[in-house]
Amino acid sequence: MRSGILFTVVLVVVFLLIVGLPAYFVSRWMSKRMTKTEMRMGYRNALICGAGLLGLAALGSLVISHLFGRSFRDSLSLSLNVLWGTCLIGWVVAWQRGYAAAGPVLLDCGPHPTRGLFRFNAALGVVLGLASIVNSRGAAGSQIFSGAIFWLTMGAFFLALSLDRLQLRHNGVWQYGGLLRWEKIESFHWKEQSTLVVKTTHTSWMPWIREGALSVPPHLKEEFDRIWRQHVQPYPSV
Repeated sequence: MRSGILFTVVLVVVFLLIVGLPAYFVSRWMSKRMTKTEMRMGYRNALICGAGLLGLAALGSLVISHLFGRSFRDSLSLSLNVLWGTCLIGWVVAWQRGYAAAGPVLLDCGPHPTRGLFRFNAALGVVLGLASIVNSRGAAGSQIFSGAIFWLTMGAFFLALSLDRLQLRHNGVWQYGGLLRWEKIESFHWKEQSTLVVKTTHTSWMPWIREGALSVPPHLKEEFDRIWRQHVQPYPSV
């Protein structure tokens, strides 16, 4: 009994040191580069997306386990990889289509304020991908795919995010890798001086996420707002 309690306490302490402590410093680092509104909405949307994706992965693993008689662990690994591959391909297609339809740049607001974190995640993905290749010597090809390919593509994804920018385009807002068309914007209002809270119209793709926040450089806010109001009609009342 005592050994079980001690093991649990040690496990919690190790978890806090490995996950909690870095998360605390990352949160403090991000708070200096993002407003409270942007962080709150970003965390909320990420939590909703993460919960939804994990739910789909768990459901997929149950189906794979039932149909092919594989262990839940192997089924979950395969389900996560299929889900990640599908999402990545969908993102690349959406990026290409959005970029082609965005039109000329009206105002460039620069890269994402936390691009340093994206670069760190990209480097971490490369390191973990190479480590998976080294550790998978002699293993089955599926194990190499589920490890190395997953982490390397994850690193490439974060690298792409770190290089992208916030721009007002002729046909919409280019928001770090995706196009939000002007006609998809339902309402907006400013918070915390230079944070724009945007509510989009109802869509079939993740309809439960309709609000987001954009951090605009303070020295570009006036020009940003002028161009924005030329395209978003009617002017919403706050």
